[in-house]
Amino acid sequence: MENKKEIKKKILNMMGEELSKYGFGKKAHGYSFWKPIDDGNRAMIHIAFIDHYVDFDMTVSVSIRIEIVENMVNSANNMLTKKEASDTSTIGIELGNLVEGRPKRYSVDDYTNLDDVISEMMVSIKERAFPFIEKYSDLENVMEVMLSDDIKVWLLSPFHHRRAQNAVALAKLLRVNELESIIKKQRDFLESRNDSGLKWFNNFVDKLMMEQQEQTE
Repeated sequence: MENKKEIKKKILNMMGEELSKYGFGKKAHGYSFWKPIDDGNRAMIHIAFIDHYVDFDMTVSVSIRIEIVENMVNSANNMLTKKEASDTSTIGIELGNLVEGRPKRYSVDDYTNLDDVISEMMVSIKERAFPFIEKYSDLENVMEVMLSDDIKVWLLSPFHHRRAQNAVALAKLLRVNELESIIKKQRDFLESRNDSGLKWFNNFVDKLMMEQQEQTE
């Protein structure tokens, strides 16, 4: 097929034009389009490209970054660069997985009408991504996901230690009385799985507790 790089660039430009009608910035950040939401948070639509020899596929994901949660959690992770820490998201999912439990791919080759593909992607975004953004702009709804260890929520937050950290951070922010029991529940879950992220969870909790103690002194 003709230059894949140029076709991808054209697709991103077309998506930017469409998404800008709904409050997203026209310019892609990498392959993501951002929309500011309440309290300095942002919603993101991400296009992933899967290359093949003569063509490529695309998938569409939606995510939300809760700024204060990401700052709290990332401050306890000295492995992240400043740029990496600024790009993390709190909750998100590929749109096919959101409804069908499997990825939805859009194929592009030399014969593809890009207008048709963009139109199909935008239908999915409006029907699936926009309600997701509305629902999970509410911190209570996000915390409900993060407190659950049910396999159904793993697609929304696949890294167990991050889900545990988010649960604790949100419980702290929302002044939930059972903070210590939430910490214990999340730690027990990670320990039961021998999760490699347990050390990051413990680092985060230790830092949080130290800051809380300093504030009370």
